[in-house]
Amino acid sequence: MKGISMSINTIIILVIGLIVLASLLAIFMGSATPGGNTMKCQAKWNAECAKYVAAGGCDDINKGDLDSLKNAASCMGISEADVRDTCCQNSTTITT
Repeated sequence: MKGISMSINTIIILVIGLIVLASLLAIFMGSATPGGNTMKCQAKWNAECAKYVAAGGCDDINKGDLDSLKNAASCMGISEADVRDTCCQNSTTITT
């Protein structure tokens, strides 16, 4: 009976070890890659910011769609007061 109890103990320890390993793997994989919503949010911000810059919104506040830019910024956690500055500060001017 002692031989059987030894193998049962080994199996229990292996199962617990696998559960811990799987839990740690799930935690690190979840935090290492951004979620789908984060990526969609970033893509929306990049697109709206590019449109705003292309329309000349950085040069003239009356140009460009600032409301669409604010909507994209809310997803990114950028305050409404900093939307225009953040977009224009991160943009690059391409001259041809």
